[in-house]
Formats: sequence, C-alpha cells, structure tokens
Amino acid sequence: MSTPAQSGPLSPELQASVASSLDATFYIAIASLVIWFWDLLLNLNVEISVIWLRKGAIAKTLYGVIRYIPALVLIPNVWCLSPVLEAINTRD
Repeated sequence: MSTPAQSGPLSPELQASVASSLDATFYIAIASLVIWFWDLLLNLNVEISVIWLRKGAIAKTLYGVIRYIPALVLIPNVWCLSPVLEAINTRD
C-alpha cells in the first residue's frame, strides 16, 4: 500500500478540487475579516463609552483580549492565503 507522498503527482481533477477549496477558504477568510472589522466600527462608540472610559483595568484587559485577538488570527490568515491563491490562478 502506497502513502500519498509516494503516489506521484496529483491528478488534474484533484488539483482542481484543491484549488477550488483554497479559493473558498480565502473568500471565507476575507468575509470573516470584513465582518469583524464592520462590527468593530459599528460598536466603537458604545465600546468607548462603556468599556474604555470607566475604571477597572482587569475588565478592560479581558475585554481587549477577547475583542482584538481575532485580528491576530484573521489578518495573517488572509495574508498567508493570498499568495497561495495567486499561485494557483497564475498556474493555469
């Protein structure tokens, strides 16, 4: 029984399927980033008045971590997927 690494190059059908999946992954990552940023802008005035203008360093820290950590995941995810998508599209 051969392992996938020993089976040779991918078939054209499998390559097309992988390319399509990467396209979908990239577009979902972009949509997630846009929705997160839109929500951030939409609620910024409430966030400033309710969270940042009040006392309580622990609450502010926890809120900041929960609110802004997704950017540390979403932005690099979009950045890393972008060159992959370009390479697939220019390969044809």
